[in-house]
Amino acid sequence: MRFIILFLLLISSAQPSMYAKPDTVKIGMYLTSLHDLDLSDHSFKYDAYYWCRYTNPTFDFANEFEVMNSNDVTLESPFIEKFGNDYLFSTKTKATVRQLWKTKDYPFDKQTLVISVESSKNDTTKMVFVCDRKNSKHQDSLATLLPEWNIKNTSFSVTSSKYSTNFGTEYLGNTSYNSSFNMVIELERKESFLVLFKLITGVLVAFVISCCVFFIKPFNIDPRFGLCVGGLFATIGNKYIIESMVPSTNEVTMLDDIHNVTLVFIFLIITISVISLHLYEKGSTKSLKLSKLIDKLSFYIVAISYSLLLIGIIFSHMN
Repeated sequence: MRFIILFLLLISSAQPSMYAKPDTVKIGMYLTSLHDLDLSDHSFKYDAYYWCRYTNPTFDFANEFEVMNSNDVTLESPFIEKFGNDYLFSTKTKATVRQLWKTKDYPFDKQTLVISVESSKNDTTKMVFVCDRKNSKHQDSLATLLPEWNIKNTSFSVTSSKYSTNFGTEYLGNTSYNSSFNMVIELERKESFLVLFKLITGVLVAFVISCCVFFIKPFNIDPRFGLCVGGLFATIGNKYIIESMVPSTNEVTMLDDIHNVTLVFIFLIITISVISLHLYEKGSTKSLKLSKLIDKLSFYIVAISYSLLLIGIIFSHMN
């Protein structure tokens, strides 16, 4: 019996963190700036004040404060004050956060930005965050810094981040958990129709020019087919320009649908022109009338079908 008691005492002294209650740290955030939302660079930047209130003097947040999924993090003028038994750590933070943008519905897209901070030294067996929701908020003038976006909602929460490793601490087993303080910002793009019109102006012009071939006599081969080829190159060029602005994705986006439909319709116009030319070259009265009728009907059918399909694509992505 004495050996069992001694063994249990040795285990408890060797692994105190397994049984000790973790310290709590009350954490808050005041967001002052949100800027440089860069879709092509997959990132955004922000400035914010953070504060942590705790009683354990061994915590060193000036060296263990970590902004997750970030680059170029700067802690400006971090300082610690003592209030009775409590310590207050405060700092202004500037960071560039990596962001996976949702571009399937661009420019009718809604984005969710998540800013998370953790302690790089203490897991949940040693420390857990408690959210200071009362004082955590964003600056009232933040909306003026985002001329292209509406801030729909902001929220603050504390969660646990799971890591499939013990970082060399054997008593944790194969996994470890860190307390994470998060700010979630929900954004909605402003003036989406205006942005869309700017992006697809080249495509629309290319299609209208291609439709003009139905008013050209079939025997005028150069202008009739030259306009369609020009429309194809204009559409492809517009697609490459947009892809340099909007990051590529493994999903078919609304802009992809618009460009693909335009290319298909221009190819359809070329096919109809070939058929019309073939009928015209037969030279008979019947074939000449049929060629003229095909051109006339094709203009209205193609123009109306393209317009309806384009409207359908746009409205399906608006929601």
